[in-house]
Formats: sequence, C-alpha cells, structure tokens
Amino acid sequence: MKTFYSSTFLTVVLAFLALLGRTGTPVVIVQNAPTPAFQTIIEPIGPALEAEEGSKVKVEIFNTFDCQSCNSFGQGILPQLVEKYGGDDHVDMHLFLIPNRASEAELYATRGAYCAAKYNLFWDMIYKMHATEELSKREVDLLGQELGLPILEFRSCLDSEEFDETIGRDIAYAQVRQISYVPVIFVNDTLLLGAQPVENIERVINKYLNN
Repeated sequence: MKTFYSSTFLTVVLAFLALLGRTGTPVVIVQNAPTPAFQTIIEPIGPALEAEEGSKVKVEIFNTFDCQSCNSFGQGILPQLVEKYGGDDHVDMHLFLIPNRASEAELYATRGAYCAAKYNLFWDMIYKMHATEELSKREVDLLGQELGLPILEFRSCLDSEEFDETIGRDIAYAQVRQISYVPVIFVNDTLLLGAQPVENIERVINKYLNN
C-alpha cells in the first residue's frame, strides 16, 4: 500500500474540509460471508457521495497511480468490478482518484483520466495508466494518443486546472475519512485495506444487502 499526503499539501485541501463535515469509524473486514448476487453502478466523476435513504449500499474506492499495490488493484481488481457490477441499482459505487500533488506523475495521470472521460474513455485510460511502469506527463500524453484522443484538446486539458477542484474535493474527503494510504475500499462502514480480492468485496456488499 502507498502512503501519501505531505503537511504542505494538506494546506491545499483544508478549505474543502469545512464543506464536507463527514466523519466515520470503519470496522474490520467481514469474513466467511455468503457469495453475493448483486451488481453495482460505478460513477467515476463527480463530488463525494452523499448518504442516501433506502437500502442501497455505498461503496467508496480510494486509489491513485504510480505505486505497485495501486497498479495491482487497478489492473486486476478494478476491471472485474467494472465488468461485473455495471448496470444494477442496488449499490452506489464511486471511484475517488486521490493523487499526491507533490507527484507530477500522479497529478497528470489523474487529470488524464478525467480528460479522457470527456471522450467516454475514462476506464480505458485508467487501465492503460495502471499498466504503465513509469508514469509521467509525457507517458499520459502518449497514452491519450494511443486511445485516439484529439491530441491538442487532450494536451490543453492536461495543462489546465479544469478538474483540479474535483480532485481537491475528493482528496479532502479522503482526509475526512482518515485515509492515509491506498488502495482502500469502504463498503458502508466496513473498511477493506489494500488490493482486496473481488470475493472479499462481494461478501461485504452482500452482507449489507441481506441485512
């Protein structure tokens, strides 16, 4: 797992904390739960999810790029979740990309994902970046070319601050959730640390759906 957030960087996101006002105490992972049968909606873009009334289960994934466990999760587990859980409305799932802005590679990778989303290629870009051993602004640019993105528009997006407010808000929310390493998954108030097998995630989701 990767640790991140310097004291200098935290000053960037403090303004967002007052807007969020959300806290929670995670519990340990549930073991030996039944095999799940439900699917999820994965919503990659937008603000932190708000609590909803009803029986929906909230799944929050926090991850970044440029670390072994992050890439292992992004290449092996995340694609399975996207493929397996697309289209069902029993669960709200949200991926929070939370780079350390002290790392140029992570910042440009996160911007690259959101810029690619403008052309409906969010997941394609995510998977390519997780499969790249040494990310950089140049590598993100090349991956955009591989995906056939309009290169001038994509480069302009990478160099802009178009999505920095969204990124900052999600990082601030991760701080409120007391997350200091990635990848991490919350299923309601259950915390799953690291690159958990898909089966573990499914078991916890199913536990809440069956309550």
